[in-house]
Amino acid sequence: MKIFGKIVTFIIIIVILGFAAFKFGIIDLRQFPKPEGLKTVTLNCNYHGQTLTLKENLYASIDNYYKSDPKKQFMSYESYVSEAKEDKTLEDLTGKIEAKAQDLGLNPDQTADLATCFVQNIPYDSAKAKVVLSNAPSDKFSKVANNDYFDRFPYETLYDNEGICTDKSYLEAALLKQMGYGTALLTFDVEHHMAVGIKVPSGYSSFNTGYGYIETTSTGYKVGQLPIINTDNGGARQLGLNKLSGGIDSGDIIPVLPQSDFSPPTKVIKVADGKDYARIVDITDTNNQIKEISAKINSLNKELEGYKQAVKNSESQAQDAKHQLDSAEAKLNDAKRIYEQDPSDQNYQVYSQAYSDYQNTYNQTKAIIDGYHSTVNTYNSKVNELNVLIDEYNTLVAE
Repeated sequence: MKIFGKIVTFIIIIVILGFAAFKFGIIDLRQFPKPEGLKTVTLNCNYHGQTLTLKENLYASIDNYYKSDPKKQFMSYESYVSEAKEDKTLEDLTGKIEAKAQDLGLNPDQTADLATCFVQNIPYDSAKAKVVLSNAPSDKFSKVANNDYFDRFPYETLYDNEGICTDKSYLEAALLKQMGYGTALLTFDVEHHMAVGIKVPSGYSSFNTGYGYIETTSTGYKVGQLPIINTDNGGARQLGLNKLSGGIDSGDIIPVLPQSDFSPPTKVIKVADGKDYARIVDITDTNNQIKEISAKINSLNKELEGYKQAVKNSESQAQDAKHQLDSAEAKLNDAKRIYEQDPSDQNYQVYSQAYSDYQNTYNQTKAIIDGYHSTVNTYNSKVNELNVLIDEYNTLVAE
């Protein structure tokens, strides 16, 4: 009887553990669903001035399969860079990107850039980001314990056609893995941010990690180019600057380019071994040029702020001088009218003095107004100088 009791107890423990494993997703007995509920998603990319599109057929049944995965609340970050063995979506999408790249005559590294472009152009999910950021500790990168805001598998991000830094990083890493590159996920606790690392040659990595940093939340960022993170929504600041129209009353905001102050990643999570992204050698030169021009723009910004204040001060002086000239002209006209009505010596002396005062005021006003126009011209010249730098900057970030 004792042996029988032990067997029963053992069976009960096994059943309880099995139920717990199933309930909490340790064991997943779900079957991959049939494709039902077709949704065609269009991905966009502006690649070197060319507007490119790709269409991918996705299904609500498969999206729900990923969305309802019971393991989500326990999964590691790198586990999200995956798909079910029955699902060939990433393979299909990678093939379409590579076919598009072949049509454009791109090499493998440029093809990886093209994939990044498509991922960067997926809209950023600001609503989800707001919830995630509001639940994150001040110095930790964390997930939200809410099923509606769990991280997305690559399929989900494609299906929803939106995502935050984690979602888009998983998709980016999955595509680069498909293309055979060494990949990693980079997490940054302070910035509450995730990015992708692509394996690069020695001496060209970001933060000495062996990987080049890839930003996915905004368009235009190159491998190794660090962003400025918008603390309100967790996404990267848009690249590209608008030129100034000139004129003190144009309403233009003088662009300031803050330098990224990223600290090294908190975690470097290896996703896959693979080949190096060798194009980083050329891109590093471009990124260095962008930094140099950014520094020049910021230096000129300081000058422009000074000139802008000088224009305002000069304009105020010019307005005061114009009021004084108007007053002197009014006195001159009054003296002239009185003298014409009564051409006495006394009235002539008053008229002569008024004329002399007017001439002196006119000369002073002209000098002040000329100085104002000179200051405005200098300001507009600096605006033109800044616009030339902005053109150079925009050209470099678009390469």
